Amino acid sequence: MNKIKYLLLPIIFLILCVNPLLGTELVVDDFNDGKDPSYLGGNNAMYNDDGNGVNITDTLYNSQIALGGKGYSWCIAWDGVAPGNWGAIAVSPFVPHIDVSSYDYLTFWIYSPNVGTKAMVIFKDSSDVEARFRLTELVNTGPTWQQVSIPLEAVKRKNYQINLASLKEFIFFMNADEPEYDAGGGIYIDDIKFMRTPHAPGNTITYNGGDAGLSNIPDMPGDAFMWYNEAVGTHTVTEMEITILPGYAASWVRNPRSVAYSVETDVTRFLPFSVKNDGNTADFIYLSTSAVSGDWPARIYLDRGEIGVYDTLDVESYNTVALQPDSTEYFLLAVDIPANAVVQSSTTIEITAKTNNGQGTDDNWPSSSVNDDTITSDVLVIYDPDTNNWRVPPGYPAIEIVNKPPEILGVLGGKIILSFNVVNTSSILTDVSIWYSYTDSDSNVSTGTISLPINDDYFYSYDLKDIITDEGTFDYKITVINENGDIAQYSDSSKIQSEIEETITSGEVKLEDGNPDDGYTYVLIPEGAMENATAIRIKRLDRNQVTRRPKSSFTTLPSVIYEFGPEQTFKKPVTICLLYPDYDSDGMEDNTGYEETSLKIFFWDGYDWVFVGGTIDADQNTITVKVMHFSQYAVFPSAAPSTSDYRPVQKIITPALIDDKNDYAEFPAIDLSQDFKIYIYDINGRRIKTLENENIWRGDDDNNDTVESGVYIYQYKVNINGKKELISGTITVAK
Repeated sequence: MNKIKYLLLPIIFLILCVNPLLGTELVVDDFNDGKDPSYLGGNNAMYNDDGNGVNITDTLYNSQIALGGKGYSWCIAWDGVAPGNWGAIAVSPFVPHIDVSSYDYLTFWIYSPNVGTKAMVIFKDSSDVEARFRLTELVNTGPTWQQVSIPLEAVKRKNYQINLASLKEFIFFMNADEPEYDAGGGIYIDDIKFMRTPHAPGNTITYNGGDAGLSNIPDMPGDAFMWYNEAVGTHTVTEMEITILPGYAASWVRNPRSVAYSVETDVTRFLPFSVKNDGNTADFIYLSTSAVSGDWPARIYLDRGEIGVYDTLDVESYNTVALQPDSTEYFLLAVDIPANAVVQSSTTIEITAKTNNGQGTDDNWPSSSVNDDTITSDVLVIYDPDTNNWRVPPGYPAIEIVNKPPEILGVLGGKIILSFNVVNTSSILTDVSIWYSYTDSDSNVSTGTISLPINDDYFYSYDLKDIITDEGTFDYKITVINENGDIAQYSDSSKIQSEIEETITSGEVKLEDGNPDDGYTYVLIPEGAMENATAIRIKRLDRNQVTRRPKSSFTTLPSVIYEFGPEQTFKKPVTICLLYPDYDSDGMEDNTGYEETSLKIFFWDGYDWVFVGGTIDADQNTITVKVMHFSQYAVFPSAAPSTSDYRPVQKIITPALIDDKNDYAEFPAIDLSQDFKIYIYDINGRRIKTLENENIWRGDDDNNDTVESGVYIYQYKVNINGKKELISGTITVAK
């Protein structure tokens, strides 16, 4: 075994004496009994390599972390994974197999203490042919149970040679060779099944809202109803299914409009392209080719390696398989240049992609102004034996600058990134440069030229922090030259800003940073959160001016700090999202040097930093949380919260004196996206107030009347680090 660091969790299936494929689901194991064998007769076992630096802290069956708190889960937890070391749980070498070829999905539930654990599933048949499926394509693992459904068609797309009629095993493991792998963590699996897509012939629709648009379709504001699907035959439970109207859309990620000369005839040329699912549901996007001019044969291959070059594993394919939203599939257009091709002969081939299982009908989603359900692009191929390489014919651009810099460049953590992409269809690039003219807020002007190093992926970025010192205007011209002397240029102007202000009653206000590879800072205010239109402001502050740190923070200075204004309390939770820097995507926040998984949001109450929490999106470099008021919000690398973080910092409140000082008690750190209740009691133990999904007490009772002066007791339950905790304490009300 080569020194790949991985953690394995396999399940072996024994062949059944009877046909197990008669129902809509085939249960492998729910682990409720916490022991071998599985429902299919397989025995589970474990092995590891403790001696080389891996500490396996939990294996096999776990009753503490189980789906629904019932029975056990099938798990492995580890600590101390380092290069060259590995730990695994596996199974005794059985030789049986099972036929799952008539099923549609493998489903299971997964839990991981860490967000974004790099988990993978390996499917292996009785001939040891493997198909590997990265779970990051379907789920962002974390400390909540999430259900995963892997289409078996997608498994076959990973390796068309795998025989699902003779499946021997599949293996869950964490691949420590990947970037950002978890040196310590765990994978917990529960309720593994093979499923067929069920069909419910009976339908009953119950309305509890409007149906203003198309009949029985939630397509207009205010539509709200629930669907009851009743299966034919005996049943004990009527299934209720809330249906969200799907929207379909597709786009070219790498545009297939490649144009080239060929150096020889009687060959096949492969031109790479890729298509993205921009819809809100998994989709089969169908591809086709047609001749616009010429008659050279053309086919489409699935680019399994996603490298843009044909190899023997690539197979002819004309559709994506259950492509998830915001995911990309990679293809190759194969063009046969005939033996009798004459000089300057050519063909133009149109590639068409159709969404919604190949229907391609415009559903006006997300916009009625653009038809993104049937998209096309042309490819021109010319034969010319006098050239020594693929070349661009006259009239077509040799180099294209795409994904150009945005109109607004934001300042983040002292960095201002100007970035762009280049599509080079002909030859090697030799020069990439940026000429600039920067005008600051005092009308001072500086100019210069920046030469960028040539790279292989054609993505270029430059940190302007040494050039731009203030808000202002940045005029620039990008110049790209290849070895043939072809030139592409792009000129534009961008504004530099660290503050944004917009007047709204509801909706989103965002502060852009100018980097297309990450997210942005924003506030999202729902309807009813404010009574009147308000000038909402977001301002990035200087992190170096912070002089006080939270008690649980690992650093004195925050990663970033923003001010949201004006200071006010909302009638319902609003969402704020803070952008932090991780430009090299190494999983380490750039300003503090700590892992981004340790980042937490805090707000400034005028005296100290108060823990809020937040959900991290490592792909977008953002952390999001729901709050009830505006303040200064900062991101610190921090230890996990304790019970003290959930107690109000206000010990005395004066609700009768409305002066924006101690008007209410706020229960921090509560996840406002979840349901919760806080109970307030008087000193005699009588419940006087129930706060439901609200973390602010204004010193009133259930009739919204201000209570008498005195001491009041609060109690509520909350999950802290996977454990249910009772939070209680006292608040004094003084009129």
